[in-house]
Amino acid sequence: MRQGTTGISTKVFPSDTTGGQGCAGRPLGDRLVADDKTNFAPRLGIAWNPSSKWVVRTGGGMFYAQDTGNPRFDMARNLAGRRRDIATPGIIDLTWNSPFRGLGAGPNGTDLLQPYGLANIYKRRTPYSIQYLLNVQRELGGDTAIEIGYIGSVSRRLESLRAFNEAYPTADPTLSIAIRSPYSRARPIPGGRRERQGKLQLLERKVQRRFSKGLTYMFGYTWSKSIDYGSAIRVHDTDVLFPQNSYNLRAERGLSSFNQDHRAVTSVLYDLPIGKGGGF
Repeated sequence: MRQGTTGISTKVFPSDTTGGQGCAGRPLGDRLVADDKTNFAPRLGIAWNPSSKWVVRTGGGMFYAQDTGNPRFDMARNLAGRRRDIATPGIIDLTWNSPFRGLGAGPNGTDLLQPYGLANIYKRRTPYSIQYLLNVQRELGGDTAIEIGYIGSVSRRLESLRAFNEAYPTADPTLSIAIRSPYSRARPIPGGRRERQGKLQLLERKVQRRFSKGLTYMFGYTWSKSIDYGSAIRVHDTDVLFPQNSYNLRAERGLSSFNQDHRAVTSVLYDLPIGKGGGF
């Protein structure tokens, strides 16, 4: 959420008792987030044959990717004013005629109390991964080769949602959520953050026979482990939408929701000697 005094102007927190320094009037500009013009993505690969039966390959590169573009476009929904009210179980106080609690009349119409806004880091950077590998292949007899390799990946600036207006933790039970929130008259403000990091390590072994005498086969086994602070900016499998504590994102560190420790794949293809050109 970027408030402005030129272009489109919004009055989000009309009487915030906390001061609302983050909502001071600023030009909205012509974009929702700033451009990132530092996306340099070099790649390097090397292959070496120490003998006719051995091949060693290594390489690495930097790769940029966008998880999703929706968080940027979601900010346009702030212009009309948004609010969420959740019904309390067993209490019917929200109806079609009165869908919101505590609406008040202002000098220019109805005031939208406790608005629900969407925000972004304006100077966000593009998420990227540094990937690297080392692979050794040895030719065996009978048109068969064995391969052993290591693949690694380190990711930075990955995005995940955070509640910017989450109440600060406190040991004092008498303090209300509003008092402990940065903007007391607003609902939680979801936004994309770039602190999320990830790391992937993968070991693979493969035996493969190239097609010869009507037969080809392949057997591969992979061990891998992926660790991050959130596997997607939106809910992904076992992930939750928001962290358990938006002020302590390191507490989210754990196995990725897509982590798969072991994977084995095999395939066999045999050309039956039947028909034209075959033995039968």
